[in-house]
Amino acid sequence: MKQLFYFLLFTVLCLFFVEAQATVRYVRPSSHGAGNGSSWANASNDLQLMINQSAAGDTVFVAEGTYLPIRPADNLGTIDSNNRDNAFVLKADVKIFGGFQDNGTATWAERDWNAYPSILSGQKGNDSNFIDSNCYHVVTSFRFVGEACLDGFTITKGNANGRWWGNLFSNPTVKGDGDAGGGISLICSAPTLKNLVIEKNAATRTGGGVYAFSSTYILFSVII
Repeated sequence: MKQLFYFLLFTVLCLFFVEAQATVRYVRPSSHGAGNGSSWANASNDLQLMINQSAAGDTVFVAEGTYLPIRPADNLGTIDSNNRDNAFVLKADVKIFGGFQDNGTATWAERDWNAYPSILSGQKGNDSNFIDSNCYHVVTSFRFVGEACLDGFTITKGNANGRWWGNLFSNPTVKGDGDAGGGISLICSAPTLKNLVIEKNAATRTGGGVYAFSSTYILFSVII
């Protein structure tokens, strides 16, 4: 009996330790977010960097404002602001939440993605025309991402008018098909997509808003 008690105690402590290691990172627009993401006061303005630095179980909180991808989907360690292959790439078991007021003190209870829109935009060209030289995809998810979640965002102004890569079964790529999935491109992937507005995206072949290749994603409260 004593051995069972110690085993259960050890299991609970291990679960507590794992939970305690989870980190929240904070993102604010460029006018405020020049920090390392450790708090709202020290928020980062580089959303993809915060995703890159997150481990399984971590979350990223994103304040209201507009964010453009600045890192190529297939080279996330590099900043290349003018590259049309730039996209926000989801990471396995990392949850990303938008809809926080950009006041530096927003709490989870105050989160409201309608009142405080967090906008992911592929805008690269003329601000008045989203069918030009914008990013091919605004958001991509590639292969297994476990419990990855994108929740509380507007996704807009992606323009997938690029190259068709052909048979993705034999040659899957994080960049997806350049002519499909202007808003979101899912390649053999199954993230949770929740509380999203997907608007003003385009594609020359298919999936202007969302393109899912061999993917079984989960949708909640998504407007396309």
